[in-house]
Amino acid sequence: MSLEEGVARIEGILGQMDKRLLRLENEVVHMREEISRLRGEVENRINSLREGMNSRLDGLRGEMRGQFRWIIEIIITMWITVILTIPFSK
Repeated sequence: MSLEEGVARIEGILGQMDKRLLRLENEVVHMREEISRLRGEVENRINSLREGMNSRLDGLRGEMRGQFRWIIEIIITMWITVILTIPFSK
């Protein structure tokens, strides 16, 4: 093999390597864009789940508050009934 053939072969190999590296760079850019898009989707889903959970928790808190008021009213009524029966029982 002559020097010119060797140089031509090396140039061919370098040309192929350049094409492969360019393809790899394009794939990396595409993967970064895809990861960024998927990250945005995940963040949106997490935010929507948080909003849903917050509204459910607010509803449960309101329901618990109402039930707590009923319990306190029943306890106060029972206490008043017991206190009033003491003087009338004699």
